[in-house]
Amino acid sequence: MTHRFGITAVAVAALLAGAVQPGVVQAHAVQPQAVQSGAVQPGAAEIDAVFARWTAPGSPGCTVAVEKDGRPVIARAYGLAELEHAVPAATDTVYEAGSVSKQFVASAIILLSLDGKLSLDDDVRRFIPELPDYGAPITLRMMITHTSGLRDWGAIAALEGWPRGRRAMDNQDVLAVVARQTALNHAPGGGIIYSNSNYNLMAVVIERVSGQTLQAFTHDRIFSPLGMTHSRWRDDFTAVVPGRAVAYGRDGDRWRQEMPFENAHGNGGLLTTVGDLMLWSRALDDGRFGADFMRELERPGVLNDGHAVGYASGLFVYGGAGSRARRELSHSGSTGGYRAWLGRYPDDRLTVALLCNAANAPPTDLARQVAALFLPKDAELAATVEPAVAPLTAGLFASDLWSEPLAMAVTDAGPRIERMGALSAVGPNLWRAGGDELAFDGPDRFERRTSLGDRIAYHRVEAATMTPEVRAELVGRWWSDEAQAGIEIRPATNDGLELRILHQPPMAMQPAQKDVFVFGLGYVAFDRDAAGRPTTMRVSIERARNVAFRRLD
Repeated sequence: MTHRFGITAVAVAALLAGAVQPGVVQAHAVQPQAVQSGAVQPGAAEIDAVFARWTAPGSPGCTVAVEKDGRPVIARAYGLAELEHAVPAATDTVYEAGSVSKQFVASAIILLSLDGKLSLDDDVRRFIPELPDYGAPITLRMMITHTSGLRDWGAIAALEGWPRGRRAMDNQDVLAVVARQTALNHAPGGGIIYSNSNYNLMAVVIERVSGQTLQAFTHDRIFSPLGMTHSRWRDDFTAVVPGRAVAYGRDGDRWRQEMPFENAHGNGGLLTTVGDLMLWSRALDDGRFGADFMRELERPGVLNDGHAVGYASGLFVYGGAGSRARRELSHSGSTGGYRAWLGRYPDDRLTVALLCNAANAPPTDLARQVAALFLPKDAELAATVEPAVAPLTAGLFASDLWSEPLAMAVTDAGPRIERMGALSAVGPNLWRAGGDELAFDGPDRFERRTSLGDRIAYHRVEAATMTPEVRAELVGRWWSDEAQAGIEIRPATNDGLELRILHQPPMAMQPAQKDVFVFGLGYVAFDRDAAGRPTTMRVSIERARNVAFRRLD
């Protein structure tokens, strides 16, 4: 029989067959409480098997906790919190929670709205007039649900040649970056693109409205009342935090530190423990902050066309409302080498919290494996796969809105989309790649339905080639006032082109459709004047679309 997230009894038994090294796991287990009929009652060994990879000597690891019906079930820790002195992880080790932090910022905004200090439908420029007027208001509600269209400040910093972690930026630096953006990823409320800028700027709003820092406000209204004594914001990365794990990433056969050396916070930056996260989740399950608060916290965003998206207030919303999938309110986190996940299954009164200091730990996968051990075995949860009506044909597609190229290949193993992976049929003319679905309207058009709920139309285009003429006219230096950065395009040794960003190695430019080229971070599109000369280069990378660069020479 298969659990909700694909764990079989055979798979669990196979994992249990692997020896867990004694002395590596530091664990504190609470006697499991009785769970509903039909649910799995896992012992510590079953959870240990999920984390067996992170029990090797000299490895960073994870701490996990489970609560059922408002009572602790189990908490266990694996691996080392700090490698240089071989400090073992513990159930009260402090980790950074990455984007799990976002729900606390959204909650602070909701609390201020319930206080009457602001409205979720206020234009953000009421509080941050430094932002440009984009012709339509960006509301706080849009920022909470990532439907604002604001470009991600980390993506812009990468175009400057300073990827995240290379500069100790704070929220005022973030505001300066965002305020330079003369355009948006999309019209306010017209789509959904995950952008950290929304949450850094809301931290600024909280400070300006409440007169307190984010740290002080959340301490007074959330952390202290709930007894979350280990929780604080990383607003000064140099501060000494007792019990904090060091974050690591894998470099070949060795570990290297990957700490978030920045002071920007709100998008992430919450230092916490699994125990504190359980106190928070228990308060939500118990309605500690009231019905109005919970209604706003769990309300999915809605686009201008009335279409609901899969994101609420710092929470991804899965299942429920007629879906056969169980209702899950969750978020993962990733900052530096920290990985995190917090998920609630409200209908099952189940919560799983996971915090890791290993960059190669997949938090969502690990946490859902743990959750599956406690959820009922329900055969109706398995999706019914119907064959696709028409076969797919290879070729190049481009988005109607951004000219984003996606190449499709059809192999003996089946169709694949570049940067998305293999496609699997899930219904008539409906295919899935990763967390996205592609709904085809004939062989030449499809609608990409993202895991966040956005819908983007793509059409088939003719692939271009690199000609000597194109190569010659694109070579030169290009400058962006929005990114405050330059990009150089140079001839490559293979009769192609390469793109150079400050502090980045040269990246080859591969032609896609006419005047559109793919490179290591994304793609570039060129606009031409009436005489046919390329005058503007629009650079699109993850979370930042069409950043304009003008020719300098």
